[in-house]
Amino acid sequence: MMNQNETVHWFKLVFDICSVLMLFLSFHVIKLFLKPFKSSFNCNDYTVNMPFRPSTVTNFHLILLSLILPLMTIIATEIFKTIFTRNPRHKKKSIIIYKVKFLHEKILQFPEQIGNLYISCGSFFFGLLSTAVITDFGKVVVGRLRPNFIDVCKPDLNPYTHLCKLNKTFLIPEVDFKCTAENKESVEESRLSFPSGHSSLSFYSMIFLILFVNHTWKCRNFGLLPRMVQISFFMMAFFTALSRIADNKHHPTDVLAGATLGTITSICSFICMTNYLKKTTAKTRYSTLSCHQYDQENVQEAHKDINENDHKYTTSFNI
Repeated sequence: MMNQNETVHWFKLVFDICSVLMLFLSFHVIKLFLKPFKSSFNCNDYTVNMPFRPSTVTNFHLILLSLILPLMTIIATEIFKTIFTRNPRHKKKSIIIYKVKFLHEKILQFPEQIGNLYISCGSFFFGLLSTAVITDFGKVVVGRLRPNFIDVCKPDLNPYTHLCKLNKTFLIPEVDFKCTAENKESVEESRLSFPSGHSSLSFYSMIFLILFVNHTWKCRNFGLLPRMVQISFFMMAFFTALSRIADNKHHPTDVLAGATLGTITSICSFICMTNYLKKTTAKTRYSTLSCHQYDQENVQEAHKDINENDHKYTTSFNI
């Protein structure tokens, strides 16, 4: 990441981009080449015999929620901060602090808005891909059956009535019975229940935004608006997670694990982002939409008025 105290070589930026690309490729490798573990279920386990239902929150909605909305919020915040710092009351405007060294010792300087966007969006996107990779890797390793597995699989015989009466305790799909569903991809997909990808990605994005809003929207002129926005973000993630249970896509423990994973990775990503921002914008007034500057000015004026009044009072008393 770019740093105010030193000139960053362009190779470090390339390394950041390559790291993100490696995560992106890892995500697709897991999706395309790794097959889920052939897990079994108990004869008394009817939780995998729920009816199939379409998703309330589709993959398209998940992309809007976990990717488009956060990026738009971060960019809009940076734009507003730029307008805010150009207020005439600010004595110190935005300065160029990000320096990148290219070939032939050429150094390019970038406005802090560009550098902050690079850090914020880069940290968010890296954490989002990390969450997706961890989630999908857990899915294929565990291979837990979804609640709608029997309905999606369409077994050639009823496993509960035909096989469980033969003193069988655990039944293994494609071993004890065959799936007759024509869409084999949907059968493979119904083996990827743990953890919930919708829950992990939505909670990652929304918790990250909650922390981001709490860090940047500090001006008291906003009133309770930041808190209302934060509650809205949490409700979006919470609704997404609950819809996966209502749609028979995941077990409650799948959703809980996904939400926990997304929350942990979002906190880690946000801490990394703020650490970089502290290094790069420690001496500027651009890091947050804070009223701290105005508060200091008001306090200084108040102290000045008090001192003047005390001086007048002392003078009159002496006279």
